[in-house]
Amino acid sequence: YILDDAAQTELISEIIGKAVGRKIVNIKDLNETANEAARHINFLKQRLITPIELEQTLNDWKPKIDDSLEKARKKDAEQFLEIFKKYEEIKDFRQRLDFADLILKSINIFRSKPALAAKYREKYRAVLVDEYQDVSRATAKLLQQICGKENPPWVVGDKRQSIFAFCGAAPENVDEFLNDFPGAVKFSLQTNYRSCKEIVETANQMASLM
Repeated sequence: YILDDAAQTELISEIIGKAVGRKIVNIKDLNETANEAARHINFLKQRLITPIELEQTLNDWKPKIDDSLEKARKKDAEQFLEIFKKYEEIKDFRQRLDFADLILKSINIFRSKPALAAKYREKYRAVLVDEYQDVSRATAKLLQQICGKENPPWVVGDKRQSIFAFCGAAPENVDEFLNDFPGAVKFSLQTNYRSCKEIVETANQMASLM
């Protein structure tokens, strides 16, 4: 069973209402708090960050003794971690998947079954990804599993045009492409055939400020 956005929020609301995260709950609108927690969870999972890795990061976070604001932020992060942990625990127990899991589980399957990954590489000899700056880091890692030296992917992207960071896009995929796919070749598309000279010059000036 796959959790859609509404079902994911419902599960998180159930978790918050029972035990954890009470300090960060918006009493006036529990659903708002659950939606915010869901966005954070999805953001982390789309970057392959598990509750264990988040916990390690928080353990390494040492707020300054006299910085009450930083201490409060860490406390909130620790409470969010408890929500994240419980969410994954209950979801697995109930045999549910969220949308991020569809990619993460696929990555794990291919990593654990190299023969299966090889089979799909043979089946899909050409893989094209447009708007590469707007795919998640998890998606890039999945692409690594289904594309190898025998079927390198073709991707097109410009990190300055990324507009979906709010839902998991990782424009750094463009910079990491040559590292993710050793032996790949990069081509820079320098000529704009869509716009007149004045628009291109103005756009380039704006881009230089980004």
